[in-house]
Amino acid sequence: MNKTAIKNFAIWARRKLISDITYKAGIIGINEKSILQPLPISTNNVQFFDIGTGKPTEISNHEIEQRNALIKRIKEKESTSDYKTAFQFVIEEVAYTWFNRLIA
Repeated sequence: MNKTAIKNFAIWARRKLISDITYKAGIIGINEKSILQPLPISTNNVQFFDIGTGKPTEISNHEIEQRNALIKRIKEKESTSDYKTAFQFVIEEVAYTWFNRLIA
């Protein structure tokens, strides 16, 4: 068995997951610098965010719940560090969880 190939894959997969999760968080208004508030046109069922793409991004129902859970986890970690560190920690935690789910 080629352990180097497995190690290289694990490193690549971790970096790719972190990158993709950071991108997805950015789409829903959560980035390394801040958490965006929904635009005033948002409702309880649909939220809009201006992420600088010209057209606001839209999330609804279950995605709103997922976003709120992510924000809650970041704020929990922020209580013991600064926001940027908390954001990075939670993103890595999510990547680690997904890596384990995919490999198991």
